[in-house]
Amino acid sequence: MAKAIKQIRKEAPNPEAEQSKAVTDIVAALAENRDAIMATIGIVGQLHEMGVLNTVNGLLEKRVDVGVIAVQQLNQPNMHNTIKNGMNAFNFLGQLNPDQLQTVLNGVSHG
Repeated sequence: MAKAIKQIRKEAPNPEAEQSKAVTDIVAALAENRDAIMATIGIVGQLHEMGVLNTVNGLLEKRVDVGVIAVQQLNQPNMHNTIKNGMNAFNFLGQLNPDQLQTVLNGVSHG
């Protein structure tokens, strides 16, 4: 008959080994996705040069104030009508046959 297990030894993870494995995994993922990562770095660099990142950072820092202003603007009576009109326009466009719409738009653009 088998002996009863009286004590369970739980192996504590070695923090250094875990960190080393994590670094190895990250480097491997970087190597596998080199082109995508380089493209992403280029995009982020261009966004930084344009000042977009500073703008987004400012919006995130003031997100509560921006949210309050956005909700106040959405609660205006004219905005309700604008939203309803936009939804109705999309519903109307969804009901149109794309070929017929293309014919009409071609006629409009050619006079």
